[in-house]
Order: sequence, then structure tokens, then C-alpha cells
Amino acid sequence: MQLMVDLETFGTGPRAPITAIGAVVFNHDEVWTPDKFLEQDRSFYCGVALASQPERPIQADTVIWWMKQEDKARMACIVGNVRLEMALLNYVAFVNKHKPDNVWSFGATFDHVIIADAMQHYGIKRPVDFRRELCLRTITALNPQVPRPKDVEGVDHTALSDAIKQAIWMQRIFAAQK
Repeated sequence: MQLMVDLETFGTGPRAPITAIGAVVFNHDEVWTPDKFLEQDRSFYCGVALASQPERPIQADTVIWWMKQEDKARMACIVGNVRLEMALLNYVAFVNKHKPDNVWSFGATFDHVIIADAMQHYGIKRPVDFRRELCLRTITALNPQVPRPKDVEGVDHTALSDAIKQAIWMQRIFAAQK
């Protein structure tokens, strides 16, 4: 079992404010439809309240970037009402329930780093060893013959939708290697 995580944030550094956490568990040796990720507790989503993170600085350039995104994506990133600490604890419970072999994200220096910083702030133990936090961006660079899925519906820059698309991309890469 693998896990794909995606964050939406109001910054790009390690202390970026988190507005949403999305994650899905999946088998990398199968290719699923998006609906399959929403079955039987295979997905996690939590909208996070920006007001719960005064110690995490909002970056103006990221706010400007968000202003240029689709309305649905912008709305999804500002309506969260769960305190960051509780969102992280819920995410850890989801990861611990599924015990993935690896946790993936699209970028080695973004999602994993931001989550680790936030967990450290609250004294929350990371649910997987850092050696099992892997980068989908590296896999996609090594497999350019498998393009980013454009046939998968969902709103770009929403945490759960992006996690699903990224997991499907990974599944397609592994299927192409068979």
C-alpha cells in the first residue's frame, strides 16, 4: 500500500500556512479510476483554518498566485475551519490506520517538509520514517513517456483532487513499466 499526500498552502517555504491536506492510499501496481480512491476509507481531506496558524507567515506572492486560480480552488483553500494541530492529528491517524509502505508527494522539498515542520511545532510524531517519504516528481522526470493525466476530472489545486490525480499518474507509470 502506498500513500499520496498533497497540501494547499499560502506559502512555499517550510513554515507555509497549510489550508488543506489531501491524501489517498493506493496500490502502485494497479490503475484505478478516481471513484475507487473515494471508496472504503481510501481518502483523507481536511480544510485547515488559516486563523489557527499565526506563527506561519502568509507569502504575498502565493496569495497573488491563488488569485489567478479557478474559483472552486480558491474557495476550497479559504473555507477550512479545522485547527492545524487537529488536522495533523487526523492525518496521522489516517496514515497509521493504513500503514503505507511509502508516502509520496509531488516534490521532495514541499509537502513532506511543510508537514514535518508543522508536526514538529506541535510535538506530533511523524507517522512514517523520513526515508519512506518519496518524490513523485522524480519518478515523472524519469518516465516522461507517461504524461500528467489530463483525462482525470477534478479541480486543480484542491488537495484531495490533486492527490488522486498524482496517484493515478504514478499507477500509470508503474503500469507502463510492466
